[in-house]
Formats: sequence, C-alpha cells, structure tokens
Amino acid sequence: MALITCPECGQSVSDHADACPKCGYPVGAMIEQKNTSDSPNYAYALGCEYSQQQNYEEAAKCFRNAAEQGHALSQFYLGAMYVTGQGVPQSLTDAFTWYLKAAMQGIADAQYSLALLYQEGSGVPQSYCQAFIWYSRAAEQNEPYSQLQLGLLYIEGNGVRQDFAKGLEWISKAAQQGLGEAQCYLAVQYATGNGVQKDSREAFTWFSKAAAQGIPEAQLALGICYRDGDGVSQDYSKAFEYIYKAATKNFAEAQYNLGLCYRDGIGVPQNYDEAFDWFLNAGSRGHADAQFCLGLCYRDGIVVSQNYKEAADWFTGAANQGHVEAKRNLSIMYLKGIGVPQDFNKAMELISETN
Repeated sequence: MALITCPECGQSVSDHADACPKCGYPVGAMIEQKNTSDSPNYAYALGCEYSQQQNYEEAAKCFRNAAEQGHALSQFYLGAMYVTGQGVPQSLTDAFTWYLKAAMQGIADAQYSLALLYQEGSGVPQSYCQAFIWYSRAAEQNEPYSQLQLGLLYIEGNGVRQDFAKGLEWISKAAQQGLGEAQCYLAVQYATGNGVQKDSREAFTWFSKAAAQGIPEAQLALGICYRDGDGVSQDYSKAFEYIYKAATKNFAEAQYNLGLCYRDGIGVPQNYDEAFDWFLNAGSRGHADAQFCLGLCYRDGIVVSQNYKEAADWFTGAANQGHVEAKRNLSIMYLKGIGVPQDFNKAMELISETN
C-alpha cells in the first residue's frame, strides 16, 4: 500500500481508498486515471502537487490541461494564477475568462471571485448588477464572503434596490458562519442602532467574536467597550489588552488610543514616553488627533525638547484634516510668529474656520 496526497485537502490517503476520509474527494477515480496523462482529474491532482511544491509554472500547465477539458476547479485555480501572476503572465482579462467558466459550473469561490472583478471593474467593465448576480449565486451556496458583499450591495443600493433589512440579513448569515469582518460590521450596527435596535450587550458579543479572529477594528472597539463599561463591566486592564492587540497591527486609530492609555494611565502605569511613541506611530500614518497630541508635546516640551517649528508642523497636519483645536493652536502661533513666520491674515483665516 502507498500513500497519496488528496488534491482537495492535502490529507495523506491510501492508494486503495475510494474517497478521502477527511473531505470525501474521489481519490479512487483519480488513481484509476493516474497513468492517463490527458485525464483532467490527474492533471488537476498533479497541478495541486506542483503548487504545494511552489513550482507554479508546471502547476499552471497542469491546471490549463485540465481546465481546457472542462475541469471546474482547475478553471478556478488557473483564473487565480492569472490574478497573482504566479506561473503565468498576470492578466485580469484571462482571470475573468477562467473564473467565468468555473462559475458557470457552480464553483462558489469562482462565483465570488467573478463578482469581485465585476464590482471593481478589473479585467471587465464595472457592473454592480453583474456583481449582485454572482454574489447571490455564491451566497446561496453559503459562501460567507459573498454573503457579506451581497449584504453591502443591498445596504448601499448598488446593483439592486436598496434594502437595509435584507442587507443585514445576509451579513448576519456571514457572521453566524464565523466571518470576522461580518461580525464586526454587525457589531457596529448594534452599537450605533443603525438599522437595528441599539443594543450594547449584543454589540459587545459580536465585537468579541470578531476580535477573537484578530480583526483589529473589533479589538479596538472591544477595548473601548471595556474602557467605557459599554455593554460589559468596566475593566481597564482588558481595555488596555485589546487596544494593544489592535495597535500592534499598525492600526492608527488603535495606536492613538493606546497612546491615550499610556498618557492617562488607563490599564497600565502612566508613561509619557510610551504615549509619545504611540502618538508618533499614529501621527506618522496621518491620524489627526495623534498629530494634535504630538503638536502639544513639542510645544510644551513634554518628553521631547521644546520645538515650536515641530509643533507647528504637527498642528498643520492635523489642521489640514479639519481638526478644530489644531487650527486654534496654529492660529495663535501665526498670530505671535511662534514656530512659523508671523502672519496675521493666516491667523484670522484659521480662527474663522473654527467658528
């Protein structure tokens, strides 16, 4: 007896087996045709083997062999290779062609991928109507990403008549299947009362599920729930824990909030140096509130040496994004010529924008 690799799930399977015990793939039929080089099942299996070995050029040849014989999964994988440019020249037009063939045969992942191309106008003229059709077909097969996208099309009224309730229904189905992005979206609706009755505890529940999957927006929101006691008992230690998790994923809003934790001693000993570093991380990514805080640090010499020019630069960054307090502070600097050339007209302009 020898072992072969199931092309569907990678499980080691006896060459005497009729089907993979893990996923049910008919390896028996594949084995019977193994010595037939023109067999689409064999070409597909060989393509999977080459892909696992990262020999993408050979994998593409095998998938093409099978795809041209109508093998649906090979058509899908060949389309995916055209998207990434692995083993073939990158071509969204060719990707569309092969995705369409696989989608017509009912492959849910291909239907989702095809819908995405239509939605983005990649390799094909943009068409929300076509995106809606293909997301619908995949969603009916319980493909969670399609359920999420279909829900968003309903909510935004793209390609279909706007129907918020229908949209939330589809997003709820994706959330119940464990899709983190859908869980986070659903949590936001419960937190804000948008389309559903506001329910802080329900929002906390869904944020928790999404945060457990590593969704940074959910981790930050969960941290804020713990910080503010919204939907859960107030717990500063847990607030810091979840905000920190989100901040380490280069999420500027979380980095700013982590800076506030260090500045104000929320769930962690007060530490202005750490606060400055996290404000700098967020500010460098364009976060206006963080830029304002950095301006204050440089203006008042907190942690860093007092530097009015640096302060003005950070206030300007925040002001350009409409930050009112940054505009007020910057107007005073122009009025007095601190860190910037004195400019009465600029000062008055900034002051007028804060009213």
